[in-house]
Amino acid sequence: MIVAWILGLCVAGAGGNPNGRDISAGMDWLTRYGYLPPPDPYSAQQQTLDGLREAVKTMQKFAGLKETGILDKETIAMMHKPRCSLPDIIPSGYQRHRRKRYAVSGSVWQKRDLSWRVESFPISLSQEITKQLIESALLAWSRESNLRFYRTTAEDADLRVSFLGGPHGDGYPFDGPGGTLGHAFFPGIGASAGATHMDADESWTYNEATGTDLFAVAVHEFGHSLGLTHSSAENSIMKPYYQGTVGKHQNYRLPPDDVEGIQALYGRKIVHPAEKAPPAPTQRFVPPRGPTYRPGLPHPDRCSAHFDAVSSIRGEVFFFKNRYFWRVQATKQLVSLNPAHLGHFWRGLPPDLPRVDTVYERGNDSKIVFIAGHTYFFKGAQYWMFRDGNVEAEPDSPHSITLNWMYCAVANPPEPTQLPEGRDQRGCTCHCEAGNGSAPPLVGLWLVVALIVTLLLGTI
Repeated sequence: MIVAWILGLCVAGAGGNPNGRDISAGMDWLTRYGYLPPPDPYSAQQQTLDGLREAVKTMQKFAGLKETGILDKETIAMMHKPRCSLPDIIPSGYQRHRRKRYAVSGSVWQKRDLSWRVESFPISLSQEITKQLIESALLAWSRESNLRFYRTTAEDADLRVSFLGGPHGDGYPFDGPGGTLGHAFFPGIGASAGATHMDADESWTYNEATGTDLFAVAVHEFGHSLGLTHSSAENSIMKPYYQGTVGKHQNYRLPPDDVEGIQALYGRKIVHPAEKAPPAPTQRFVPPRGPTYRPGLPHPDRCSAHFDAVSSIRGEVFFFKNRYFWRVQATKQLVSLNPAHLGHFWRGLPPDLPRVDTVYERGNDSKIVFIAGHTYFFKGAQYWMFRDGNVEAEPDSPHSITLNWMYCAVANPPEPTQLPEGRDQRGCTCHCEAGNGSAPPLVGLWLVVALIVTLLLGTI
């Protein structure tokens, strides 16, 4: 009753009347992000009306809202905006140094050359683009301070970037698209020091009007990795809320408040020769057209007996069925109990694609290849063809690999035999023996692979 009475006063005079659920969620939000102390069941300590009002006013200051101390509609709406997972108010025992606007955690790296690596990648951007954006985000901080960063493949890198989903063992669970976007841990000696986690369920983009801009979020999170906390300054990249794209990374410069903060920790820039920005990413990403799953619409059951395809892609395992897929992270955690639609995550797939038969990550360029078509089984000198997912082979199976796959006309020819008219000869001829079709050594395995891919129908 006391809490309800206090809450009633907190919202008195607000434009509109927030319901009880909004008020309860607002209290939880204020506690989660450090504006209110957590409940103490041992002392049964109650929140005071003045304490609640001050907490709301402090939150409104960080958000750039009018400081009324009232949980009005504008304040509650701000609480629902995408943002960083870390609290805005750091406990006084940890945050030893405060400034008028920017804030530092009191923890700094004792060295000035820091290594970094990306441990897992988003689906919506290529590995190369992701690494370029991460490098550019770090350059934004080193450009203004006495810090330098270099990429490494070592597991003990100082700064480690991962794209994770849901609960992932660090006390800051992600909540799917929107909501919390990422978080990073301050410098230190613990296992989490320097770790930066991004929500894998976000639609990560670069310099696009829609989606979540990876460069902007990475600059913010690396501020935490280097020792900065959230700032209430108007243009600071360290404001807790997502502010949208910041433009091309080559042109980006930290706002004055953030420059002042990073230089307070690591000093002014000492110019090093030959430092240059990484090249601009050229990939354009088509953002998802809507939610990956809509409750109430029919979708396949993940617990049923079979899947159309299962593939390991960028350290994660994907299970495909019909037009949907599930994703299991390297931590063996299912990203979501609900499936995601193929067309909402995989760029370039036909919108009416009913299923995929094979998916793999190509080793030479890390591109992801989808195949939908017939299935072939090979044994010895013969092969069987199954059309469009049928469980029975074609009536005239098995076929001869020599005659029907390699298109060699006769057995034991005295001279190399030309491919049948109309076939793509790819600049070569076949020399075959009965039951053992083979290409000249100079053609090698690539010819067989090329022919297989060519004959698979529906290759994307």
